[in-house]
Amino acid sequence: QSDLDHIAGLAAVSYETLTAEGIILSGRLTGKIGEVLETRNIAASALREHPEVLNEVQRACLDPALAALERNAASGVFMILDASLNFATSSRAGLFLRNMEPNALNRSTPSVYYLRGPITIAREHNINVLPQWLMEFPVVEGDFFHRALAGADGSLPPSRAYYWNGAEILTGDYDKALLVCVPLITPDGAVLGVCGFEVNAILFKMQNLPDTSVFRRAAAVFAPVLPDGSLDTSMAMFSSSHTLNMDGKLSARDYRNGLSVFESSGRRYVGLAAPVRLYSKNAVHAGQYAMALLVPEADLTAYVAQRNGGITVLFVFLFLCAMGMAAFLSHRYLTPVLRGLEQIKQRGAEGFKPTNLQEIDDLLDFLAEQDGVRENERRELEQKLTKLGVVAEREIILPGREAYEDFLRNLATLTKAEREVFDLYTQGHRAKDMPKLLSRSANTIKTHNKRIYDKLHISSREELLGFMQMMKENDEVTADE
Repeated sequence: QSDLDHIAGLAAVSYETLTAEGIILSGRLTGKIGEVLETRNIAASALREHPEVLNEVQRACLDPALAALERNAASGVFMILDASLNFATSSRAGLFLRNMEPNALNRSTPSVYYLRGPITIAREHNINVLPQWLMEFPVVEGDFFHRALAGADGSLPPSRAYYWNGAEILTGDYDKALLVCVPLITPDGAVLGVCGFEVNAILFKMQNLPDTSVFRRAAAVFAPVLPDGSLDTSMAMFSSSHTLNMDGKLSARDYRNGLSVFESSGRRYVGLAAPVRLYSKNAVHAGQYAMALLVPEADLTAYVAQRNGGITVLFVFLFLCAMGMAAFLSHRYLTPVLRGLEQIKQRGAEGFKPTNLQEIDDLLDFLAEQDGVRENERRELEQKLTKLGVVAEREIILPGREAYEDFLRNLATLTKAEREVFDLYTQGHRAKDMPKLLSRSANTIKTHNKRIYDKLHISSREELLGFMQMMKENDEVTADE
């Protein structure tokens, strides 16, 4: 899209400039022709009846034509008069000068050659003559010359009557070219002929060569747009590093991701097209042109496959790097932290081992120091209690009598499995011992515990111990009795 915008933008500016320069040239050539006819006292509308002045008219128009060619990025400049030395033949008098410099964009040293016009004028100005030279322009009904004059009736200025001719090979020439044709119209409305500029295939290719850094066979196509939206390649210009074989029509339809697929002669291309405006809104002639940037579909498919393969390899590489980095970070930082935490959970006679992480080792040292302080405090307290003959026991709060009787009634609702768990509690066992004693899973024991608490209407282990203490005391009284 970026490359197409660039090429289409340059083409629009270039052709708009040539249109404006063609209008200026038309005014200058009309003025020169008018001066010659005035000195000969010939009316402009009667130019056809005076072939004897045609050489003088052409000679007067040579310098303005040369100046225009040197000033603009064009491969040629021409003037065709609607007159001839011999009206019995299908030809028209005029001039055609061509810049044979391959890089016509460099206008500092143009290499001008003579293609059409009286040979005497070429010799007078030391202009080399091309092998394709002809005295006059061959014309046939319906060609670009007649199409250009079709919109010029003398009532409109050249700025509204100009005409862009699609790429075609002129009679007697060998290379396709675009032509901008501007009528030669005198102030009194007489139409003397047309003038304009040529953009041949070589110049077009140099001006619009697409970027081939990604797609070597990328091509730019500039063509008229047909009513069905396809491109008329029979009158198209091409800029490509390879030959494009097309059957005269390049049809387009949607492809994917905003691209279009173009088909011609059984070949498929993928690309984009953008309109290039050649005519102003009030121009007599009208026609849509478009610049398309194409690549063979096979090239695009191969490129996408290559990119996808590269992305897959890159993804795998990054994934492996991430796994390696994760392993390194785990070994370097996470493993010592986990080892230190495990030591905190399982500290004992062996003490703590250094982890080589300053923060973790400092934490372990602090915990070890705190453990030592608490151990000393515990020993001192045990010594004091021993001296006083006191055994530290957990205070158990006994429930009320009514609560106890309610507890005994609820005790009868326990299932056999729940009663086994309860009995182990009465024998002094803890919950962590029961899975092994009952050959049941810890989750099963937890379930029994919850149901025992719910059925006996107790909310804590301390409350359960209180009821068990009362049961023990009642059992002792009963035994004594």
